[in-house]
Amino acid sequence: MDRDQEQAKFERVLEALGPCYADVFLDRLIECFSTEFGWEFSSISALSEDQTHACTLRNWANGSFFNTGEYPLHGTPGEHLLQKHQLALLEKAYEAFPRIAGFGWSHGIESYLGHIIPGTNGGPIGLIEFFSGRKREQIGLSQRLLHILSSRLGAELERREQEKKLRDSQDRYRFLCEQASDMIHVHDLDGRWTFVNPALKRLVGFEPTDVIGKMPFRFFHPDDLDSVKSSIRAAIRSHGVFPATARVRTKNGSWRWLEARVQSIRDPNTDRPVEIMAITRDITVRKIEEEERRKIISRKLLHVEQTPLAVIEFTPNGNVTAWNPAAERIFGWTRDQIIGQHFSTFIPEDERAKIDELWSNLLSQRGGFRKTLTHTRPDGRKLICEWYNTPLIATDGEPEGETIGVASLVHDVTDRHAAEELIESQRLQMVTASKMSALGEMAAGIAHEINNPLAIIFGRVEQIQKLAAQGELSQERLLELTTNIASTADRIARIVAGLRFFARDGARDNYEMRALENLVDETLAFCKSRFQHHEVRLDIVPPSLLRAHSKSHSKHATIQPSTVLECRPVQISQVLLNLLNNAFDAVQNLADRWVRLSWRQIGNDIEIRVVDSGRGIEPKIVDRIMTPFFTTKELGKGTGLGLSISRGIIEAHGGTLKVDTVAKHTTFIIRVPQFQKQTTTSRSNKMSRTPRSSPSDLHS
Repeated sequence: MDRDQEQAKFERVLEALGPCYADVFLDRLIECFSTEFGWEFSSISALSEDQTHACTLRNWANGSFFNTGEYPLHGTPGEHLLQKHQLALLEKAYEAFPRIAGFGWSHGIESYLGHIIPGTNGGPIGLIEFFSGRKREQIGLSQRLLHILSSRLGAELERREQEKKLRDSQDRYRFLCEQASDMIHVHDLDGRWTFVNPALKRLVGFEPTDVIGKMPFRFFHPDDLDSVKSSIRAAIRSHGVFPATARVRTKNGSWRWLEARVQSIRDPNTDRPVEIMAITRDITVRKIEEEERRKIISRKLLHVEQTPLAVIEFTPNGNVTAWNPAAERIFGWTRDQIIGQHFSTFIPEDERAKIDELWSNLLSQRGGFRKTLTHTRPDGRKLICEWYNTPLIATDGEPEGETIGVASLVHDVTDRHAAEELIESQRLQMVTASKMSALGEMAAGIAHEINNPLAIIFGRVEQIQKLAAQGELSQERLLELTTNIASTADRIARIVAGLRFFARDGARDNYEMRALENLVDETLAFCKSRFQHHEVRLDIVPPSLLRAHSKSHSKHATIQPSTVLECRPVQISQVLLNLLNNAFDAVQNLADRWVRLSWRQIGNDIEIRVVDSGRGIEPKIVDRIMTPFFTTKELGKGTGLGLSISRGIIEAHGGTLKVDTVAKHTTFIIRVPQFQKQTTTSRSNKMSRTPRSSPSDLHS
């Protein structure tokens, strides 16, 4: 073939490829080149990134295209082509590259022409190869044409790769848009919808086709519309992302809170905004929770502002950070005056030692949670306040477990303390009144107790006078009669001393160790005659006391007489006397009249029982019988305070006073600890007894 013919082919190929691009360019190139220059088989391939494999984009054989695929370059002409950029074999190509014998020609491939396809950086990105079963004499013009076309071919391959990446990116973007829980939407500069993903339906119930081309503003709550438009205008005016929060009406008519991040899409050449894009999410649940938190905080603030208790907060250094209106009212300092001040501003100097210890315990979380302190207001008025203090312990944001402050609730109890003192004073007066009432009821018996020994004294004096007048008063007789007078007078003195002892206010007495037998003995002095006079049998157990009251008909027991009790003797005597008098009043009109007083030790407690021959307390009044001013006695005979005061005394001793509701006869049970906790005074190992009075004591 002469050179002119080759040149004509050259020009026809270039002319055929002139107006072509993209896939058409690849098809026309391989078809025209193969046809014009007589190559039976040809291919265009793209290289893998590591250049070990090639993926055929176009395969041409004997006038038609066939399937493409990937193959390894090892052992093929392409492997050598990568090193030389161009390769031409005019004959016996099958011997140099045995692998190409598999293309289907039984006599093998004789000639081969190949050229790399360069990328824009000059490196190989693909191969163009031609094969023939005939020996070729010259291929110089074909090589030149491939060299000319390789750059354009490289540009087409790179464009294809970019388009593929773009398609992949678009597919990923489309997938993300369709699957995103957030709504992604685009609007023109007037606001009309131009694109929205399927999340629109999940959020507000509309299909994308319902809104495309329409204005969105009709969906917004009127109160939120200005805020939305302001964010859109800001996005159009400048770069950046602008938030917008609004209520949007859904398809079913309900309102949902949506939060959008709005920004403009700008022309890369002019930087002018061309569209508005936003990403929107549903924040209804968050808004509801925020509103609930706001209400809770608001209620707490109202509580703090309106509570009658002072609410105060401190830094760990003791400086005030919170001071509510109640604190202003109680302490007399305004919030502006006290915020930032140290707590020593309103704590008196004499309370400072207590506060320093309290503060240390609070910061170390060891205690100090309640304290009663005395304060002085700026106007000089004294206050008594109960402080309830809590260390504020960090749970987040600060080192966990660290004390970051102290919160205090303060209650002004000045008036309460004054009222309690008044009540206590009145209670003591009632106790005294009750004792005096009891003494009044026993007046006749006490008078009898005194009159009898007085009669004895008068009788003995009369005997002395008579014997002296007759001159028959011997020294022995005089000693006998005066000894009898002295003994009788001593009996009167003991009765009077007991009265003076019983009439005292024993509420503030120290606890003493007393023999219970002696307490009972002293109490019986006030009521024994009353029982005897009305023929009410009084049984005392243990029997050691029977010898002191020979007229009583006791039932003996084996309990030891040395039982001791740590108590306030006057108060215990008052309780016993009250129970004995109540028992007497209950049985004096019965046919079978008796009262029994007994005691025993149970572990660390002393149990005292007062039992009478009555049939018990009516169940309907058991719960009320110890209520102040409740009485079952006839009008004018009882105050209704005896049992109430008695229970209070026993409870002050750490014990109980109860009615035995299952006993056959009326039974009251006192149970007190044998020894008190050492609070008021140290316990003495010696028993204290009421001193015996001499006759001269009656005149003191």
